[in-house]
Amino acid sequence: MAKQITSPEPEPEKPVLPTPPRFMARHLDPNGNSNIGEMCNFFRISRSTFARWERQGITPVKGRLVNGLVRYRNSEMLEAMREAEVA
Repeated sequence: MAKQITSPEPEPEKPVLPTPPRFMARHLDPNGNSNIGEMCNFFRISRSTFARWERQGITPVKGRLVNGLVRYRNSEMLEAMREAEVA
C-alpha cells in the first residue's frame, strides 16, 4: 500500500494592523505652536489635505520663525476647525 502524503495545514492568517504614525499627537496645548506635521497628525489628515485647506483659507495665518520654520498657533487652529465644522 502506498502512503498518502498530506500537506501540513496552513497557519491561520494574522490580521494586518495599520502601523501607527511616528508621532501621534493626542492633544494640542492651546498656548503652544505646532508645525504642519504635528497638525496633520492631530487632525489625522494628509499633508495634501492640509495644503488644500491652506489654499481654501480654512487654516489660520501661518507664522514664520527667525530660522524660517513654519508654525501655527494651536488656539487659532482649533478655533478655525470649530468654525469649519459649523459652516
